[in-house]
Amino acid sequence: MGAERYVSRKGRHQTHAVPTSEDDCHTSRSQRQTKRPKRFLGALLGAAAAVGTLFNIGVTSVNAVSLATVRRHVNEIQEEIPQLREQLTAQSKSLQTMGKSLKDTVVILNTHSVELKQTVNSLKQIFSVLQVDHAYSQLVTALMSDMLREVSSSVDSLAMGRIPPYLIPLSLNQSTGCLTNLLDQIDSITVKELPLNNVTNLLELVFNTSMKILPSLSADPQKLVSDGNRVLKVSENLVSMLVKPTDNCNNVNLTLDTVEAQVFMVGPHVTLVKIPQLDTTNASLDIDLIGIAKNNPGIESAAVAFMSYNTMENLLKPDFFNTSNDTVKTMMSTVISATLPKTPVRNLIKPVNFTFKHIREFVSEGNLSCVYWNMTEWTEYGCSVVQSNSSHTVCSCLHLSTFALIMQISSRTSQDDSRMELVNLVFVIVGLVFTSLALLTFAFCRWKPGVNNVARINLCISLLSAHLLFLLTQRFLTLIKPHEELCAVISGALHFLFLSCFVWMFIEAVLLFICVKNLSQISCKQRAVLSSRFLIVIGYSIAFVIVGVSVGLVPEGYGSEQCWIKQENGFIWSFLGPVCFILAINTILFISIIISMRSTITKLNAKVSQIKQTKIMAFKTLAQFVIIGCPWILGFFTDNNKMMEILFLILNSQQGTFIFLIHCVLSHEVRQQYVKWMKAVF
Repeated sequence: MGAERYVSRKGRHQTHAVPTSEDDCHTSRSQRQTKRPKRFLGALLGAAAAVGTLFNIGVTSVNAVSLATVRRHVNEIQEEIPQLREQLTAQSKSLQTMGKSLKDTVVILNTHSVELKQTVNSLKQIFSVLQVDHAYSQLVTALMSDMLREVSSSVDSLAMGRIPPYLIPLSLNQSTGCLTNLLDQIDSITVKELPLNNVTNLLELVFNTSMKILPSLSADPQKLVSDGNRVLKVSENLVSMLVKPTDNCNNVNLTLDTVEAQVFMVGPHVTLVKIPQLDTTNASLDIDLIGIAKNNPGIESAAVAFMSYNTMENLLKPDFFNTSNDTVKTMMSTVISATLPKTPVRNLIKPVNFTFKHIREFVSEGNLSCVYWNMTEWTEYGCSVVQSNSSHTVCSCLHLSTFALIMQISSRTSQDDSRMELVNLVFVIVGLVFTSLALLTFAFCRWKPGVNNVARINLCISLLSAHLLFLLTQRFLTLIKPHEELCAVISGALHFLFLSCFVWMFIEAVLLFICVKNLSQISCKQRAVLSSRFLIVIGYSIAFVIVGVSVGLVPEGYGSEQCWIKQENGFIWSFLGPVCFILAINTILFISIIISMRSTITKLNAKVSQIKQTKIMAFKTLAQFVIIGCPWILGFFTDNNKMMEILFLILNSQQGTFIFLIHCVLSHEVRQQYVKWMKAVF
């Protein structure tokens, strides 16, 4: 098309350019020469246009082909899209599943990480325990080797005849050396902290060994003092190994037959205003540990160790309390110890208070002293008695150490007590003899049909058993007292027997009251209503119920120093209460009996034998009531009164003697039977 335009232009030019002359020819020639480059340029442009057209055609063709290819590929892609979508969905689900698995894996890894940390900590603790156990095993191994070496040496000595067999228990030098070696081995422990089990085992080993060996060396006071100091030092060091760092507060308790310990620790962030009272079985401690912790700048922490030694008095004897006056010393408490382990500044902000429970019966004539151990003797410096009663004493001290409560009694008082014991022994034996005679008389003498001796026989049985058991208990008290259960059983039996005496006295008063009310029908009444079996059941059941209730309510109320009822917390009223009640009822009965007899005598003939017999029975029963009941009333007034105490002792021990005199010696028919027996024997 570009070529056709070019040809038409050329024709037009040729039509108009016909030369007319030479100039015109020259002009046309010059024009032709001028237009040649233009033609070339036009041809070139035409060729370029053709090439462009061809290129456009080619591009169009290529585009058409490419478009078809693209459409074909698009169709193929559209066909593959559902499959891809399904695959993507499946892969998405797979990825979600993998994501959950990864989350679970992360959680598991975190858990395992925590468990791994705990395992590492546990391994560290096990390693530290193994180190401690290794040291402990080395200690035990050393001790066992020493013991084996000593046993071997003892056997060799015995085999060679150097030590007679009966003197082996007296050869204690090697055993003492074993104890010394044990204490040395424990002192050499360098571990700062020990588990509670290890400390418990070591303390038990120390005290069991010392208590078996050292009492036999009591003749050497210096040795007792030296070994007592060693045992105190070792026990305090062992208990201090229970102290561990804490941020707030913590406590550890340890209880053995020989020692009790409480450790209380406070840290810099303690929330307590005051720590609780530290208690053991026989003592307690009040200390301002919070103030002591605040007095330690930088760490603001403190720890207190409170120990109560149940057998330490065998080493640190009360006789080590040196006083100017001649007195008998008695240890009234367990030996206790209070320290501030792992506490740099140990100055007390306030005085500490110790409350001691009396482990022996308090004597009103005694003087109590709060003392501490200064490594050589007991002294009162810095300690004083705040308050005291029959069961407890509170001491206040300005420092911490080893403390105890000692009672001093003048030697004259001790001599008086010995004389009282002798008088008691003689009078009780005399009373037992006459009680036995009265019992035999009631059992084998012939009495009138109207006389019922069931109450009197059982009264004598109860009285005889009670006094005999009491006498044997006091004679063998030193052997019985270490066995607390046996002492408690004996005190319960005495409680039952003495109550039975009062119950039988009450039953006899009831029988007399019935006799006075029914003078002419006493025999039939006794047979119909008050049979012997019925009276026996009533007589012992009442006392048994009272003792059973007392044991159920306060089982620890039995077993005092004299193996009798304890006076703490008013438990003595489990005996005095029923006694006072029976005495009051008997008093009312006797007043009623006297009034009834007076009215009966005025109505009937005073010479009637039944009335005379009833009058005699009433007199004897009233006398018996006074003899058995009044001495126990005197018991309320014996405190700090020696004369009342002696009178109480005589009247109580001679109850059987008075019963024998009233019911046997003063009875005419009994005297006649005594005469017959004497004639038959001699």
